[in-house]
Amino acid sequence: MPKYSTLPDHDQISIYMDDNERKDVLGKPRYHPLEWLILFIVYTLWIISLPVTWWCSFKVIPQYERAIIYRLGRLQKSKGPGLIYTIPLVDKWKKIDMRMRAFSVPPQEVYTVDGGLLKIGSDVQYRITDPMASFNELQDLNHTLRVTAVTVLNSGLAGKKLAEVENEKNYLNAILQNNLNKSVCEWGIEIARFELTNSTVINKSKGESEDFVEQDPLQSVLSLFKGIGSSASPMSSMFGTGSLPPSQPAAKQLLMPSELFAMTKGALNEELVRKIDAVFQFEISGEDGGTWCLDLRNGEGYIGKGKAPTNPDVCIGMSSSDLQNMYYGKLSATNAYMSGRMRVEGDKKAAMRLEELIQAVKHQQMKA
Repeated sequence: MPKYSTLPDHDQISIYMDDNERKDVLGKPRYHPLEWLILFIVYTLWIISLPVTWWCSFKVIPQYERAIIYRLGRLQKSKGPGLIYTIPLVDKWKKIDMRMRAFSVPPQEVYTVDGGLLKIGSDVQYRITDPMASFNELQDLNHTLRVTAVTVLNSGLAGKKLAEVENEKNYLNAILQNNLNKSVCEWGIEIARFELTNSTVINKSKGESEDFVEQDPLQSVLSLFKGIGSSASPMSSMFGTGSLPPSQPAAKQLLMPSELFAMTKGALNEELVRKIDAVFQFEISGEDGGTWCLDLRNGEGYIGKGKAPTNPDVCIGMSSSDLQNMYYGKLSATNAYMSGRMRVEGDKKAAMRLEELIQAVKHQQMKA
């Protein structure tokens, strides 16, 4: 693979295919004596005929462009914006546009991990950050970017479930943009925006009607609040409130954070502690806010108000209103996380294991 190296105080860089190219002690390529002779003759003629060669040697490069120059086949440091010069006969140059560009990935057929099939495309916006790398590393920039975007789109969605692709596009946009950036950064390109578009479900997944088991750590954490509230009957016996459909709750009957956390107590046991083996700390601000500790490492487990006695494996912070909105389906976990309304810190693998608690609470509610 071609490599290039630059020196901050020198104008030349070297493109080479191996480590055997001639270099001096500073790392600059050494010209062959014949090349030096050619450069000397051309420079002399250029200086002598400067009034005439002015019109063909000096170029004006706009602010949004950079000039890439090859001198006797060797890449020079990019130049511009402003006034630059090229040497006739020995220099070849090319202008590189640094402005934002965009392209669309046509809808692709993607098979999800749960057997679903959908057609989905994307819109991509990018800019060139290193004109030398983008010009020398790629033969066809547009074609290479499109092929890479299609590959990232297919590989990124193939490991997801159909419900995730349909409902969590904002989160997937950020993940796919980051993956595409990792693929193209060595080419001097930055992906500024990646957005999924034109989503059409062809075949639904086989288990779409079954309980959805989250694989994403962030979703697993927040499903704790949403999943445990699928039935209102436990709260009726615990707090004496009437049955309340989560989709249309009355403002004065919204479950408070302390009530939501209390619903998990009955599901704690030694087997669950053995499976999860982690300590969680929830920091809730606003009405009925405070700090709650969920200890799933010791004994039969514990949940209560107050800080964790030891350093928690996972810390989750949000407001009580956001917690209620997520419980009643008005705010998605991804939107809360992406907008900064919720933070998750610590061991993401431990957060994923909270799915065991979610299933245990659901099983308890079914018995009730």
